[in-house]
Amino acid sequence: EQLSAMNPDKSELYESNFRAYKEKLDALDSAFAVAVESAKVKTIVFADRFAFRYMTEDYGIEYYAAFPGCSSQSEISPAKIVDLAKKIDSLSLKCVAILSDSKEDAARSVIEKTKDKNQKIVKFDSMQSVSVKDVEGGKTYLSAMESNLNALKTALEAA
Repeated sequence: EQLSAMNPDKSELYESNFRAYKEKLDALDSAFAVAVESAKVKTIVFADRFAFRYMTEDYGIEYYAAFPGCSSQSEISPAKIVDLAKKIDSLSLKCVAILSDSKEDAARSVIEKTKDKNQKIVKFDSMQSVSVKDVEGGKTYLSAMESNLNALKTALEAA
């Protein structure tokens, strides 16, 4: 509305672009909702900082994380590793989640403490460090969230 007010000659273009983008966002939102509704498991274990609280609240997903929010803390305690492994075992989870730009060390430590020791590591994109190269390569908010949708579907697979 502000752009249209500032540049009335382009108001139809702005409105058309808004409607098209909103449709894509609504479709993505629906896809997340369907993925969670159809999942047998509705819990994620995150062996990393946790930047997805909004997602868990919006879609009714339970989560356990090594660190609250986007904490600058990077070393997971041995007690937290054991706690997360026990949660994975008790829920028979097949995956451990981390951020896409994180090392897998913490996730591997958690997996090593589980009974089965065969969980997959699933990576979620927090979009906290998008580079010019990423954007030039076509990365957008929608493409990152579609990748997160695929990661979520994998993370919510039943054992």
